[in-house]
Amino acid sequence: MKAAFSCHLVNIKNIDFSYFILFLNRGHNVECYRMYEACEAGSIPIVEDWEPAAGEKGCRGSLTPFKNSNAPFLYIKDWATLPGLIEEQMKDPGAIIQRQIKLLEWYSTFKMNYITDFENTLSGLWSKT
Repeated sequence: MKAAFSCHLVNIKNIDFSYFILFLNRGHNVECYRMYEACEAGSIPIVEDWEPAAGEKGCRGSLTPFKNSNAPFLYIKDWATLPGLIEEQMKDPGAIIQRQIKLLEWYSTFKMNYITDFENTLSGLWSKT
């Protein structure tokens, strides 16, 4: 399976952000800057729904903020199911556009909430000094 997936990576390694869906394979962690770049561009991330096993490298709960805020990502447990997921999405181009719009709206709110939380945390720290 890794060899087959590697072929897919070779085919998309020069991808640009004009695409409506981006495949985001994980490194040591699922959540990374690529997710934010995809959202900023309005590209729907396909994210591996993965948690590290006990003793395995990686951050537990890294997708929690996205799932709790109903991020309109496409989650995948097994990359072998990717062709079926893409085929299913392509059946309704209007739904893809609606998901992109929802993604941009969600991301705008997500960023503002994140910034507000960060500022409130800093304000709380400064008020204690």
